[in-house]
Amino acid sequence: MRRFPRSKRLRLELRGLMRLLEPLVGPGEIVRETDIAEDQDLIERKRRIPKLEGLQLAAYRRRVQDVLVELIDDSPALQKVKRGQQLSAADFDELCGLVLTQDPELDLHDLSTHYPELADRLDIAIRQIIGMDVEVVSMTFESFVQQNNLSSKQIRFLTLLKNHLSKYGSIGMERLYQDPFTSLDSNGIDGVFADKSNEIIEILRSNSYLN
Repeated sequence: MRRFPRSKRLRLELRGLMRLLEPLVGPGEIVRETDIAEDQDLIERKRRIPKLEGLQLAAYRRRVQDVLVELIDDSPALQKVKRGQQLSAADFDELCGLVLTQDPELDLHDLSTHYPELADRLDIAIRQIIGMDVEVVSMTFESFVQQNNLSSKQIRFLTLLKNHLSKYGSIGMERLYQDPFTSLDSNGIDGVFADKSNEIIEILRSNSYLN
């Protein structure tokens, strides 16, 4: 068997390795590097909206309220909210566009940041800002009133509750055990309605009045 000098053997081995490293281009071909500039206008920019709290949230709520109240007569979407009806995506888009004509810097989509618990029901967030129609709220409890012989204290409680809902669109469970309801009974709704309190709470829950 023919033996090569050590140095030649190394060159033969390196030659085999170099073949593996040769560029996969034909003779005379030039490898071009393409530098594609990014079109900044096509890059989606997402605004980072800081979540408002405390006085800032209260000021934002008042700003939204001022604009929406002015638009109620001209907006079928807001009229649906006042009646406690759910908005479709088309309704919400129409309303957003209408608001932007009044205040170009006020985007109702930002409500999902400031009211994250209502991100999937922004119509309820809007309802909490503009309130509900008094007659619609009253009709919600009509069946309960007719089926029960209510005392004067219970009637006053329902009046307070309906006034709250017509102004704020919803109510927290804890509020039913606070002033002004505790002015009628220190135990709030449980003290006024006893075994009937669960029926009131179910009415609130089924109509998305509880928050």
